[in-house]
Amino acid sequence: MALVAWAVMPFHFIGGLIQAKSAKGFSRDSAVAHHELVSLVSDSATNIRTIASFCQEEEIMKRARMSLEEPKRKSKRESIKYGIINGIALCLWNIAHAIALWYTTILVHKRQASFEDGIRSYQIFSLTVPSITELWTLIPTVISAIGVLTPAFHTLDRKTLIESEIPRGQKIEKFEGRIEFQRVKFNYPTRPEVIVLTNFSLEIKAGSRVALIGPSGAGKSSVLALLLRFYDPEEGNILIDGKDIKEYNLRILRTHIGFVRQEPVLFSSSIRYNICYGIEHVSETELLKVSRDAKVNDLIVNSYK
Repeated sequence: MALVAWAVMPFHFIGGLIQAKSAKGFSRDSAVAHHELVSLVSDSATNIRTIASFCQEEEIMKRARMSLEEPKRKSKRESIKYGIINGIALCLWNIAHAIALWYTTILVHKRQASFEDGIRSYQIFSLTVPSITELWTLIPTVISAIGVLTPAFHTLDRKTLIESEIPRGQKIEKFEGRIEFQRVKFNYPTRPEVIVLTNFSLEIKAGSRVALIGPSGAGKSSVLALLLRFYDPEEGNILIDGKDIKEYNLRILRTHIGFVRQEPVLFSSSIRYNICYGIEHVSETELLKVSRDAKVNDLIVNSYK
């Protein structure tokens, strides 16, 4: 019986290999279908500050859901193909079981083995051989998955200290624009040993223009990051119109602040999408005026020639 088990084991291995190869192909096709979503996620992660400053989180989620429609249709077709291939693999497995069971009945019929011993041997075969085959094909996949998912789960488990929807319901009709930094102390979470701002105080009157001048690393960008609440200070307060910015709804606060980053940011989309980012409805006249004001109209026209 043991010799028969070893003789039919290739059927199990062939069936397992067919399943593994089919699953790998299915995963590869799925990855290609999800290319748009992967690009969107990568783009969003890289430009998260720009997205947050324009309050476009919901728009990004909407685009992500739309990008899943085509992969969903492809997955249905691939599932049918995978089901057929999986059926062939299971057929080979069943052939191996049939041969083992057939030989067991011959041994019992010829009284070369008792019924109990024959059933016991068959059960051992039917439980161990498929398990060995499945483990052999799954071990590389499991190891790879653990390596990929562990940092992802760590990231997903992180809790943000700045809630964008708290407090709820507060609406801001208009800002006067008076900004105050009161004895602010700040360091980046990833570099707690480096103090960026210490006892920093600044008052900016409404309607005025202010330039922050200093060497690289002096904290100029950090002041803007604190104003937009990408981070909260360790100590001190930041006020707009006499009210601590922590008391404002974060999304509403950011809709009242225009933010232009030091380095230009382009999303993986059309030129129109990049120019109109953060605004839902823009007329062609407005689009043309803005492109001319920014002196990029000729560049746009020439790029289509």
